Amino acid sequence: MAHDEIQHNPGVTLSMAVTESKAPMLRATTRWDYIARFLTLWKEYVRFNFYFMALTVLGIYLLFVNLVLAVPALSAAVYFYQLKEFRKQRTLQSKRTVIIGH
Repeated sequence: MAHDEIQHNPGVTLSMAVTESKAPMLRATTRWDYIARFLTLWKEYVRFNFYFMALTVLGIYLLFVNLVLAVPALSAAVYFYQLKEFRKQRTLQSKRTVIIGH
């Protein structure tokens, strides 16, 4: 509304409201936007889960074949397990309240 229109309408005033809501509560997006935002985290979860399982199987196999190589393989499996769990917490176990529009 232009300033001239406000002067001609005495019932209309300029005002501002301040809320104490957190930023995620003020953001309304579509379902697709919400999913697309977390899609990369979900892909990383799947990829890290695959790395974890493959390195665990490889590490167990190397325990019987070459003990020296089994240690780094199992260490990497534990590392990818921790990354997988972190991604799972960010995507699946989130307790955040989200407003999704349309």
